[in-house]
Amino acid sequence: MAEYSLEELSLEQMTVLRTIFESEIISRDEISEKTGFKSPTTNRFLESLKDYGFVVVCGEGDSTGGRRPLLYSLNEEKRIFSVGLMIGLYHIDVAVLHYSGRLVDVKSKTLSGDYTPQEGILIIEELYRSILTENNIRPEEVKMAGMSTFCSVQKTEGAVLNVLPSMLPNKEWENFPLKQKVSQVFGTDVIVETSANGACMGEYLLGQGRHCSNLCFLLCGGGGIRIGSIQNGTIIRPIYNQDDAFSHMVIVAGGEKCECGNYGCINAYSSAKAIVKRFVTLLKMGRSSCLENMDIESITVQDILSAADEDDFLAKEVVTQAATMLSVGIANYINIMNPSIFVYGGIMIENHRLYREIIQENVQNKVPFLKENHTLFRCRSNYGKPVIGNGLLAIEALLGRRY
Repeated sequence: MAEYSLEELSLEQMTVLRTIFESEIISRDEISEKTGFKSPTTNRFLESLKDYGFVVVCGEGDSTGGRRPLLYSLNEEKRIFSVGLMIGLYHIDVAVLHYSGRLVDVKSKTLSGDYTPQEGILIIEELYRSILTENNIRPEEVKMAGMSTFCSVQKTEGAVLNVLPSMLPNKEWENFPLKQKVSQVFGTDVIVETSANGACMGEYLLGQGRHCSNLCFLLCGGGGIRIGSIQNGTIIRPIYNQDDAFSHMVIVAGGEKCECGNYGCINAYSSAKAIVKRFVTLLKMGRSSCLENMDIESITVQDILSAADEDDFLAKEVVTQAATMLSVGIANYINIMNPSIFVYGGIMIENHRLYREIIQENVQNKVPFLKENHTLFRCRSNYGKPVIGNGLLAIEALLGRRY
């Protein structure tokens, strides 16, 4: 049998294929309901997709009277892959996914935060080639890529924007043609998305927010605090694709000066940099802590968050203030956007109990309907990681949908 490619499929066949991808396992009648195609039409498309090797029968559903319905899924043997990329300030992550949404492999490299874009491209290539080699994937079998970065990137042209100079580790990043260079490494088209929107899309497509058309995702990492949002099934994007717009919401009039030049931003109180700055300042003023014997310049936010979890008084004080201030911004955002589901994740939340619990408790107290409706969720799966969400976005694009 001849090998068929996605490019040879009709729009209707792609719609059926995408519907199966978004459902993982689904019956013919459910496909008809979601697509609006009549049952005979759906059946014809399914039979052709089976013949072409894109779809397989994976079981039988429950009967409502009569024959049990056949269940369909994407063919795991079909050699079609996407790649997800997250270029963080302190790490680079590369993931390859099968077009069914299954994660094949993910590799990461921790960085110092001052690397050049040229060094970053070399690291991306090294991680990507390693995944392909170890998993016996040919480069031509990878069809699409999705990426996010720690900084703002022009969505269509893919050049790095100097929206907030303090976020660029060095001047070489400014106007660097990042999308073009990444595309050359992967040999595919590249979709550019913010990191929070990438994570949000992962939860929306296959995670806790599946089938929910209004979803927000809070991402708290070492590189900043970000929110991704989907309203009525559409990604809400900030101007210039600015990833950290949420963290520059003013929550204290005339408050602490932020690196953006404004005063009282969330970023000035709750970010990793702000937590370290306040903790170190208090140490220098003579406050005691289990971290006081460390080189003061080497103390990281992870050290402070871990100390807080171990009941260090000073660390708990600093972390409690940071998390409380962040919860004010989150409550404001929820009251404006009114999402059906709010998911929170990122390394500062996933790995540190106190920071996470204070945020959850305060947000629930400030937005009571979240607690009543059980719509505030901690991210518990890979789908909420930007690198995975970006790979899923690439699959959606392959199957005919760009957000």
